Amino acid sequence: MSAAREATPPPVPGYELLEPLGSGGMGEVFRARQESLGREVAVKILRTDLPATGWLPERFEQEACTMGALRHPNVVTVHDCVRLDDGRVAIVMELVSGGSLREKLNDAPDGLPLEQALKWAREIAEGLRAAHAAGLVHRDVKPDNVLIDEAGTARVSDFGLAFSDDVKQPRYTQTGAAAGTPGYMPPELWRGEAAAVRSDVFSYGAMLYEILTGRLPQGSFPPPRALRPDISPALNDAIVAALRPDPAQRPTDMAAMLHALAARAVLFTRRRAVVAAAIATGGTCWWMVRRSGTPGLSTSTETPGPILPSDYGPWLRLPWPQDPGAAAIRGDWRMENGMLLSDESIALLPVTAVLPESWRLRLVFTRLTGTYSIAVLFSNRNGTASATLAGRGRNVGGLQTVGGLTLDESGGFEFNLENGRRYEWIIELRAGRFRMWVDGEMKYERLISGMLLTVPVTWNWKPPDPPPDLVLGSWNSSTRFESLEWQPLK
Repeated sequence: MSAAREATPPPVPGYELLEPLGSGGMGEVFRARQESLGREVAVKILRTDLPATGWLPERFEQEACTMGALRHPNVVTVHDCVRLDDGRVAIVMELVSGGSLREKLNDAPDGLPLEQALKWAREIAEGLRAAHAAGLVHRDVKPDNVLIDEAGTARVSDFGLAFSDDVKQPRYTQTGAAAGTPGYMPPELWRGEAAAVRSDVFSYGAMLYEILTGRLPQGSFPPPRALRPDISPALNDAIVAALRPDPAQRPTDMAAMLHALAARAVLFTRRRAVVAAAIATGGTCWWMVRRSGTPGLSTSTETPGPILPSDYGPWLRLPWPQDPGAAAIRGDWRMENGMLLSDESIALLPVTAVLPESWRLRLVFTRLTGTYSIAVLFSNRNGTASATLAGRGRNVGGLQTVGGLTLDESGGFEFNLENGRRYEWIIELRAGRFRMWVDGEMKYERLISGMLLTVPVTWNWKPPDPPPDLVLGSWNSSTRFESLEWQPLK
């Protein structure tokens, strides 16, 4: 902590301060109760030893506006901004009570367990990607500014040094002044140059190196894989590239880092042998997958596809129905904090979309309760099929029903879908070939060209004519659907 806490914090109208939680470079944070709603929140107040007039309060207010404009499950939400009687500013945020990433690192001097480190790294990258998409650069990415919520999800916080690329927005650092934290700051910020997305990529790379190895990459440092061999070659190369002094030589954005985070050296399933090899080519990891003995699965040796699909343009957000309860085919659907929630019945909800012949979807979701399936039902000229995870409560994923064959008959892949864990699920249909990825790993491939697609009878729904192009489903499993995006494919 860089500042001593004041003995008696100033009153914040509408909020009862309960206890101090910590302090940072600009402010002190308190647990508080919002009197109007009776909920607990976190209140951050400008430090008493800093001036209450001039650019600092304005920058504090800018932090509130910056964070208040973001609505993302991996970014801490701002509720309010209050000017105090002494001229200082208080920012009211949601209370994230799972501690900081710094605290987790203090208990792991040699780095976090790999799967945990990669999970949080993906979530942090998603939060930063959302900020960058809104035109915001954080400029102080470090473990202290990442909070872990009660569900174990990483949330990016403390945008006090952030700025918008909107020329109408003021910037509250003087020309030539460095802003950030030593050890995580890229060279261009030490020189007082303007920050950009690749500045955050550098800081993110330094933090990623630290959470994987327990060390900060200072001076002449070894590549992370030299300290931790279970790091994939693609991720090792991406971290080294992110830490290059020249911004032009770093990965362009957080999407490139997410691609590297998805890399794995070998993939095995218990249901059938899947031979997979990851080949590092120019920093890109490619999968070679061969399957046999399953109807409809490819056994070709054509050019292998990437571990994650290559980009064909930006992801396009599909909006949720304005009134999901009224739009639902089955079940009780509702909105909460911009996300869709299904109940514990058989729940089906059409999503407004007109899909082309070839497309890719990316769904981010968390199953909250239950042991049964999450599904995306889609229609094309051959009918309507269900892409599913945890099909029929047996942790089996795949596509049903195709050519009259159920998932049990045609074969799927085993995948342990855990409650409370956030997943990224990508499905793709192109040239009659259907593929699925979960958290960056390609899990399933099937040829469906010319085959009849039908909805499994367990959904108790017969699609109308014409059927909706896209339907979300959960079968006796309450689920939070966080985002749905798509790409048209060539």
